[in-house]
Amino acid sequence: MDRFLIRNNKKPNDGTQNSEPAPKKKKYDESSVKRKQEAFASNCLEIAKVASVSSKALRALYAVSYLVAKQKKPHTIAKCLILPALVKVSEIMFDTKTATALQSIPVLNNTISRRIEDIASNIVMQVIEQIKLTKMFALQLDESTDVSGEAQSRTTGEELFKVIDKFFAEGGILWDWCLSVCSDGAAALTGKNNGLMAWIRKKNPKVKWLHCIIHRQALASKRMNAHLHETLNKAVKTFQARQEVHMFLLEQKSAFSSLFENQDWVCRLAYLADIFDKLNDLNLSMQGFRTDELSLNLKMCAFIKKLEFWLKKVQRNSVSVFPTLDKFADNSEIDNLNTICDCIREHLIKLRDELVSYFPSIMNQDRTQDWIQNPFVEDVTSSSGLSDKLTENLIELASDRALELKFQNVTVSQFWLEVKGEYKELSEIAMSALLPFGSTYLCEVSFSAMSLIKTKHRNRLSVQNDLIIAVSDIEPRFDNILAKKQPQVSH
Repeated sequence: MDRFLIRNNKKPNDGTQNSEPAPKKKKYDESSVKRKQEAFASNCLEIAKVASVSSKALRALYAVSYLVAKQKKPHTIAKCLILPALVKVSEIMFDTKTATALQSIPVLNNTISRRIEDIASNIVMQVIEQIKLTKMFALQLDESTDVSGEAQSRTTGEELFKVIDKFFAEGGILWDWCLSVCSDGAAALTGKNNGLMAWIRKKNPKVKWLHCIIHRQALASKRMNAHLHETLNKAVKTFQARQEVHMFLLEQKSAFSSLFENQDWVCRLAYLADIFDKLNDLNLSMQGFRTDELSLNLKMCAFIKKLEFWLKKVQRNSVSVFPTLDKFADNSEIDNLNTICDCIREHLIKLRDELVSYFPSIMNQDRTQDWIQNPFVEDVTSSSGLSDKLTENLIELASDRALELKFQNVTVSQFWLEVKGEYKELSEIAMSALLPFGSTYLCEVSFSAMSLIKTKHRNRLSVQNDLIIAVSDIEPRFDNILAKKQPQVSH
């Protein structure tokens, strides 16, 4: 170890020996110090400015990427249109410096794609958080083909289950939290042995399956007698323009021109125009992002009751409930209105019977869930079907004037979520009834969005991230996304 030691053989300076002169203190020019301090401060300011511009450019990049995906546009539109437009507008309305700053936003195709992926992941994360918080959820499922005509996934129930089960496993979602699944009647989804529902019930036997109400309504509405079906096939939606169509057919010497001279045929056409308007109104009323099984069943129940009313009117040879036919009958001398009413009555009876067969439980007048739709209705507790303790809680809730005012200003679902802290059990029962989807409307919206995103010119695109942003109404948490990213200065 000695070889690593440095020995000092010098004697200590006791002041008698010559010592080295002390170094002279350097004299600093105060003005020089001040200049250096100002230069340093200026450099710090420039660094802060660069970091600020870069951070703003990154936030702007995410904002542009979000809009591109939300509007279902190609990713290249950011570089070829959006940024050039922003630069040009800034040059005209502001100055060149602002336009130059905008050019620091990196809008390359791959960059936009990565930002869209970040945003989609954030939205999915929020959905998973909400599911874990409430520990209850519902599904709606349907299948579609892409622009190339190929299904988006393997169509067997087992493969569909594997895709969903993998997502749940990665997100920490339990099948025990699933209340219901809404779909059409496709075998891949509802098959008893190998359908998706069979696989789901192996995980959770209590999951309820719901046949899409809009799909059932469409199936029931297809049935009609031979005369009406023939009329429909020959001329749908032509009644309002029947005179122009008639003249055109006469000029073309078409054999179909004689149909518009047949009073019975025109009456049937007028009735079809009316009844399909009513069916379309029903269909539209059941569409929407926030519809549930309870509300859709109530709409269908109301429509069946209207059918009964229309049937009674027609049985008295009155067509006043069908405005198009009624107007035509008033303006024309119809000799055989009775025959027309017989035809209409036959159709209404068949339509009613078909709807009842597809919705057997709707007309049972089960009042035990009325309190969920409106807990402030008088005597709502008399048929609630709740335990004594929960009935007392419901009475207490129904007597709260402040909650009644709140109920008038929010949706039913929002109301029950907001009172969960005070009335937890009532809220959970209500939400378990309101949560199940009544239709696959959101699937149809997604299919429409997919057809706009994945066109024949973009048929190699993986649509998942763009589709999530396009159809979701969840606002991305941009601050959280940006906190994980390091802004880079664009040169």
